[in-house]
Amino acid sequence: MTLAEATDLCRRCHRLAPFCNFNGNTFVAVIRRVIAGLTLPPDRAAALRSLAGHIVAGTATAEEQAAFDSVIDELSDLAGRPQTREASSDELAGHHRRVENALAPGKDAPPVEEHSRAGGAEHGLRRRTGELASPPRDTRAERTTRFVETARGVLSYAQLAPLLAERVLLIEDDIERGFYDDRLLDESLLLEFHGRIGGDLVPEWAGRWRKIEVQVGNLRPPASHQVAQHMRAYGLDLQARWPAAAAKTGDMTLELLAFAEGRFLTIHPFQDFNGRVIRLFLSELLRRLDLPPVPLAPEREESRTAYFLALEAADQNDFRPLTEIWKQRFAEPEPSSD
Repeated sequence: MTLAEATDLCRRCHRLAPFCNFNGNTFVAVIRRVIAGLTLPPDRAAALRSLAGHIVAGTATAEEQAAFDSVIDELSDLAGRPQTREASSDELAGHHRRVENALAPGKDAPPVEEHSRAGGAEHGLRRRTGELASPPRDTRAERTTRFVETARGVLSYAQLAPLLAERVLLIEDDIERGFYDDRLLDESLLLEFHGRIGGDLVPEWAGRWRKIEVQVGNLRPPASHQVAQHMRAYGLDLQARWPAAAAKTGDMTLELLAFAEGRFLTIHPFQDFNGRVIRLFLSELLRRLDLPPVPLAPEREESRTAYFLALEAADQNDFRPLTEIWKQRFAEPEPSSD
């Protein structure tokens, strides 16, 4: 594996992890084994570790975890050999292909619950004795047992996630190349993102405001018949905030990003996939603001707790905690918890 291939692997992990059930710690471990198996200058090895450190934690399905575990074992063997030469591209290319196969979209995967090591970090399935419960806004555990009726039949959320990730990645590519630069920052762009994510999977409600009533933890979002009105106001509010936020990077910029994220999640405008849509929208905002991409999913449990508490504050129109989280996102990457 060349440095370019290893870097590409890091990039794939970084881009897919927020949208799919992949284990960030496992990816970091893979990258570290890759570094150990390659003879790299210290500055390039450090840059590669930094890329791996940006990977957001999630959960891997049992199938994905098994593939990654196998890669880690084989790379560990390579790392244990005397480092008298650079590992050949043939030796490591096979490992790259195996990880790439594990990332391949469209493959059915077993439910997350089948692998306890994969399910704990993201979904909070396990708590130590005396450990505090997650904030009410944290609904990760509910996703582990959810099933969705799709054009391909009834799928578990773990089975659906890789299909969604494939579509999200296409939108990410369009965002990176400026495809949406001329679009107004309003509700129509959010509807388009949602339609592209789920249009062929759940055509009955993809790209449409929800028609059902929902509850997110203790939050009761606006009634379904009010969603269009709230989202119209949301778009107008963003446009009003934009000139000051874009003129100079500062407090107004952070407040815009906090509002964009928090208010959207309070309205919860779609029947599902709200998190994926807002992460795409935030990526579009960061691009237009000429700001670097940042990890949007907290990795450590204490960071997750702070994030969900900030969302609860945003539900009450207090965006200060979420603004602080945006400051932290730009300050430095969150260290890995492995």
